[in-house]
Amino acid sequence: MALKTFNFKLLMLLSIFIVFTACSDDDDGMVDPTPPIEENSILDIISGEDDLSTLVTVASGFPDVVDALNNPDAELTLFAPTNDAFTDFLELYPNLTNDQIEEILTFHVLASIEMAADLSDGQTLATLQGENLIVSIDGASVMINDANVTEVDLEAVNGVIHKIDMVLVPSTVPTQTIAEIAVGNEDFSLLVEAVTRFDDLTAAISSRESQLTVFAPTNDAFQALLDSNDDWNSLDDISDDLLKDVLEFHVAAEVIASTDLSEGQEITMLNGAIATISLENGAMIENANISAADIFAVNGVVHVIDMVIIPHNP
Repeated sequence: MALKTFNFKLLMLLSIFIVFTACSDDDDGMVDPTPPIEENSILDIISGEDDLSTLVTVASGFPDVVDALNNPDAELTLFAPTNDAFTDFLELYPNLTNDQIEEILTFHVLASIEMAADLSDGQTLATLQGENLIVSIDGASVMINDANVTEVDLEAVNGVIHKIDMVLVPSTVPTQTIAEIAVGNEDFSLLVEAVTRFDDLTAAISSRESQLTVFAPTNDAFQALLDSNDDWNSLDDISDDLLKDVLEFHVAAEVIASTDLSEGQEITMLNGAIATISLENGAMIENANISAADIFAVNGVVHVIDMVIIPHNP
């Protein structure tokens, strides 16, 4: 019993000595070796990644996006395009509006935390933008839509970041040029045939840097034009000078959505002539009805019309 009592007292003395020593060490400025809890937000983390600097710069222009990525109470997943991804993307999309950029940014963010281990092949992920992303996994390869995941699980206090090699584009942002839209629509085959006779017009509607509005006549409209002259059996029967003048009278060097049109509005077309808008009996340009409006492209907008309009002298 005496031995047990002695051992107990010895242990008590050692405990008091250790506590006293620890307190003394704290007073001497000793650092607690316990690792700190992660306090950096997603925005903090990506701001410290050299290959995500373009993403940070782009996001900084949108307060709602910044607030979301910086909110310590949020639970988010960010698929973060690298600088190289943005370089390639901006070459293809040089004329994005602020609304489109914000939609693109929120298309990369999930309102849930999805670690790499949580992802599965065929999984759909709901984004803040409102559309879904699709996960594809093949062995060690992981893709989000068409983008490869290049680095995973950069953890933050409010979620996780996975780096990707491509900027993801939601369906609300146009991806085709006016030329691609026309070529892809069988009802514009005669328009395409006419335009491709002229390299400068073809280049204009093909360039992703252009900003154009095209009032696009359908095949029926072109057939009505051919039927109006007994000497015109095909577009080949129309002289280059006349055909180019007619085509340029259907193109404006600015983007004009249907909501921008007003009664009596005068639009200067590429050939220098003025086309007039009427809204009294439905939307019309000159004597042509606008049958479908606001087919947006990377480089402008297309409005479908039911008649080829003939230019006036400028």
